[in-house]
Amino acid sequence: ARLRELVILRIAVLNDAPYEFESHREPAEAAGLSATEIEAVRTGRADILTDTDNLVLAYTDAMTREIKVAPKLYRCVAEAFDAGQLVDLTVTIGAYNMVSRVLNALEIE
Repeated sequence: ARLRELVILRIAVLNDAPYEFESHREPAEAAGLSATEIEAVRTGRADILTDTDNLVLAYTDAMTREIKVAPKLYRCVAEAFDAGQLVDLTVTIGAYNMVSRVLNALEIE
């Protein structure tokens, strides 16, 4: 749940979807992210987050910004998570990119 909410918050930042970010602030806190960590996602302060958090955010950034993930980054993510977790993570990133893009297209702020 923690990583899922981390991903959703980051996607909201990358895609300029403030409604999505604010809608997931409370679930992120419930999943264990502190207010400081949530703000770190918004501002990009990697030093506050764990190595795993930063790996997941790098994967999220790559899928969101470049669409294709660099092989080296993919290998790091694939080594950090089992096959099922990797699929869950990847689908979550893809799905929430769709959510923020729909919110933006409908001008929901």
